[in-house]
Amino acid sequence: MKKWKVAIASIAVLGGCASGLSANIDMPISTGISAMQFNSVASQYMRRPTFVSVQHYPSGEEVMTIERDDYGVRDKYGAEATSRIWFDRSGAKVIADATNKYFEWETQASEAGDIFAKDIAKTKSIKGGAVQVGFASGSGSQHYLTLEFCALGACLADSALFFDRAGAEALKEVLTDFAEGKIKAENVSSKYN
Repeated sequence: MKKWKVAIASIAVLGGCASGLSANIDMPISTGISAMQFNSVASQYMRRPTFVSVQHYPSGEEVMTIERDDYGVRDKYGAEATSRIWFDRSGAKVIADATNKYFEWETQASEAGDIFAKDIAKTKSIKGGAVQVGFASGSGSQHYLTLEFCALGACLADSALFFDRAGAEALKEVLTDFAEGKIKAENVSSKYN
């Protein structure tokens, strides 16, 4: 049953990607955001190259994308696989606000040595799905903020972005700036002639 949900979610993602949404400006943003992924060789979560960009669409909508390069995973065409999420300004506010609950739980769970996983919030994604914000413990002293793309009731846990406390703090700062309109998609290359 789970395989069917993943297959249906993948179709929904591809459908959303091909739905005619094409940005006329795609601006990379320099941030301190660094998502983590579990490394089975090291047996721990490790930082991976993480890229943030803002896209401006002809409709006037601006969308932020956070993309993490995944460990040695290749798609069927041989390209390196990535995990990514998309959201608009209102979604950025929901995720930024949810980090406060993560910080609260991270402090409590670290003091108590508790290990648990729990959803915090969910917001709409522009690609026809949602972004699930959650809390996940790696141990009694290591706790992560998680962001998962979901479609048709199934979340893609294998592609979840993980952030430790420092990463969640950097994420919250960037999301808050985007939600407040301080980060905009601009074609800065037009300044260089």
